[in-house]
Amino acid sequence: MGKIYKNRLKLLLMCLTTVILSIFILASLSGASEISENAIKMPIIMYHSVLKDKSSQNDYVISPDLFESDLKYFQENGYTTVTVNDLIDYVYSDKALPDKCVMLTFDDGYYNNYKYVFPLLKKYNAKAVISPVAKFSEDFTATGEENANYGHLLKKNIKEMNIVKNNYMGGGKNKGIILLKFIAAFLITYSHMGILFPKYGSLVTGGAIGDGLFFFCSGFTLFMGRQDDFPNWYKRRINRIYPTIIMWALVSAVIFNWNWQITDLITTPKYWFIPCIMAYYVIFYLIRTYLLKYLNQVFGIAFLLVAISSFWVLDFNHSVMYAAVPFMRIYYFLFMMLGAMVAIRKYKVVSPLKSGGYALVSLITYYVLMGIYKIDPFFCKFQLISLIPLLSSIYWIYRFCDTPQIYKILEYKSGGKFIYFISTLTLEIYMVQYAIFTDKLNNIFPLNIIIIYIIIFIAAYLLKCTAHLFSQIFSNEPFNNKSIYQV
Repeated sequence: MGKIYKNRLKLLLMCLTTVILSIFILASLSGASEISENAIKMPIIMYHSVLKDKSSQNDYVISPDLFESDLKYFQENGYTTVTVNDLIDYVYSDKALPDKCVMLTFDDGYYNNYKYVFPLLKKYNAKAVISPVAKFSEDFTATGEENANYGHLLKKNIKEMNIVKNNYMGGGKNKGIILLKFIAAFLITYSHMGILFPKYGSLVTGGAIGDGLFFFCSGFTLFMGRQDDFPNWYKRRINRIYPTIIMWALVSAVIFNWNWQITDLITTPKYWFIPCIMAYYVIFYLIRTYLLKYLNQVFGIAFLLVAISSFWVLDFNHSVMYAAVPFMRIYYFLFMMLGAMVAIRKYKVVSPLKSGGYALVSLITYYVLMGIYKIDPFFCKFQLISLIPLLSSIYWIYRFCDTPQIYKILEYKSGGKFIYFISTLTLEIYMVQYAIFTDKLNNIFPLNIIIIYIIIFIAAYLLKCTAHLFSQIFSNEPFNNKSIYQV
C-alpha cells in the first residue's frame, strides 16, 4: 500500500509540475505576442556570392546587376538598410530605427563581396552585414590571394569595409538628422557670440534657425525611437538629459562660482529649453500613443493656439518674438511636430539642387520679413507670419541633408567622425557655451571665433564624459571605462 501511495504522490507532483510549467509557458507566449505588437517589421535578405560570370550564377550566386536592382528597389521605395548594431541600439539604447528598414546579409565572407558588393553599397549609401569565416580569411590573408570566384575576404578588405560602414554615424540614426544637429550646434553657438564681435555684432544671427533645427531633430527622433509604457519611456529621457545638467551645475558652481538654484532648471531664461523640452516629451508621448493618425490636424490646432497665445504673451509694439523666452517655449512645439511628421512619412528623394533652392528661398523670405519688422515697429504686429518661411526653411534644409549626394560628406573618415562627434554634443554645447564666451581675444578677430569654438567643443566633450561617469556611479551595472569616453 505504501508503494501505491508513493507512486500516486509522484504522479500528483508530476501533474502539478506540468501545470506550473504550462502556466509559465503561456505567460511567456502572452508576453511575446505583446512585444510583437510593438515590434517593427523588418525583412532580412540573405546573399552569398556576387559574380559577373553567368556560368557560375545559381540560387546562391547572383550577378552584380541583379544585386544593384535590389538596392535600387529599396532606395526608390523608401527602405533604409540597417545592421545588427542598429537593432541592438534600438532595443537597448532607444536609438532611432527607420520605420521601413531592411537588413542585407552575406554569408561566408567571399572576396567577391568586397570586389562587387562593396562598391554598390557605397554607391547607394547602403549597409550590409557580412559574416566571414575567420579561418578562411586568415588563410587567404596569409597568401595574399584575391580571387572573386573562390577567395575569401582578406583582413585589409574587412578593415576597409569596417571603416566605411559608418559605425561612427550612430547606428540606425538618420544621416540627415546627424547633419542637422551638426548645423544646429554651430548656428546656436554662433547666435550667442555677440561679445566676440568688436564692430560687427549685427552679423550675429541664426539662433532661431538653429533652435528650430534642434527641436525638429528632437521631434524626429522621438517618433523614430521605440516606445513602451510612459514611466520607462520618460525615465530614458531623464537619464539622457539630466546627468549632463546635474554635472554642469556642479562643475560650473566649483569652477565659475555659479550659484545654482533648483528653480534655475525650470525658469531660467538661459537654459529655457530644458524644462520646455521635458514638458514637450509628455505631450508627444500622448500624441504618439493616441493621435498618430491625426498629426496634420494636431499641427493645425497647435499653430492656431500659438497664434492666439501670441496676443497675450508678446508685446507686438516693439518686441521680436524670437528673443521673447516665454513665447519661444510655445512656438517651438511646432518645429518638434514638423520633425515628427517628417519622421513617419516617406518622401521621394529630391535633388540637393531643388531642395537647397527651396531652403534658400525660404531663408531669404524669413530674413526679409525679420528686416521689415526691425525697420518699423508697426510691422511687429505681423511678425507671426515669419514662422511660415522659418518652418519651411527647416523642412527643406532637412530634405537637402537627407539626400545620397550630401550623405557622401559622412563617408570621409575624418570629416564624418567630426560631424557625428559634434552632433552628439548638442546638449553639452548648449550648456557650456555661456561660460566660455569672452572678449579677451577680440584683438585677434576673427581668429577668436575659431578658438572659442574649439574650446567649447572640448569643454562639451569633457562634460559628456563626466555625465557618463555620473550615470555609471548611480547604476547597478559594473563600471565600463570605455563607455565613459565614447560619444
